[in-house]
Amino acid sequence: IKTHTNNPVSKYSNLYKDVQYIALEETNNSIIGEISKLEITNNGDYIVYDSKSGSVIRFNKNGKYICNIGNRGPGKDEYQVPDGMVYDCFNDNVIVWDNAKRSLMIYNLDGKMESSILLPWYIGTFGILDKERYILYMNNGENIKYNDKGTNYKIIKHDGTIEKEFGEYGIDVSDFNPACKETFHFQNGRCLCMAPFSPKIYT
Repeated sequence: IKTHTNNPVSKYSNLYKDVQYIALEETNNSIIGEISKLEITNNGDYIVYDSKSGSVIRFNKNGKYICNIGNRGPGKDEYQVPDGMVYDCFNDNVIVWDNAKRSLMIYNLDGKMESSILLPWYIGTFGILDKERYILYMNNGENIKYNDKGTNYKIIKHDGTIEKEFGEYGIDVSDFNPACKETFHFQNGRCLCMAPFSPKIYT
């Protein structure tokens, strides 16, 4: 297959022998608009982030609706403008980051909020390093000023304290320029930090 730009596109049938489709149950609480993130729990459930509605929803391995993870709203335990979520396989919970509240909001798999971490930065991408540490990527450096040098990456503990920060943001292409959502890749206990529009990969 070729696209209109004549770049080759691989068909799924060339990559996989079988493809299985799992229909996600639609209820009044689980109408899906656009799935931007899918995570799989330790027991095989699906956690879906719907960026259209700002919902985080849990389904079982057969696609049956279980519950919402938190809710969108102005309340203390609610997220206002969720920008994404991750499943923490080490602690078996779900973390939603809300840039309106500048908070990481931690929920159990029943959808109840357990705690939150207030942060002074806008987060672009978020990842789980291990049982006690998170890694953050700031879209525009911590200062959010294009011509200033800021730090893009931070490793923090569960209480929000900084363990390490690295990676400068700047206008030079050798630094970190435009933001990129897909920044982290975890492989064999290592975290690969891929800087957009840059030849650098941090490990």
